[in-house]
Amino acid sequence: MLFLSALALFLSLLFGPTPATLVALTLWGVRLVAYSSAAQGLALSREMKLLESFWQSTPLLLPLAALLLIVTVFYAPRQEKLSREWSA
Repeated sequence: MLFLSALALFLSLLFGPTPATLVALTLWGVRLVAYSSAAQGLALSREMKLLESFWQSTPLLLPLAALLLIVTVFYAPRQEKLSREWSA
């Protein structure tokens, strides 16, 4: 969840809120399909297992999420008006 949240935040800064929301909703939809397939006893495909792994906090995804958050913070546009108010 942390990785997907960081990804959505980064995409919202890069492309805007609408594409980021669409990506997040698509990933939630894929998770719902995978969960309902597993609940019915159907075998998941290799691609579904890969996408399902993005919902877990694996040792690989935690540093990737942190890196994505750091890049997002440095990419975020600075508000010059706010910085002037704080320094005055």
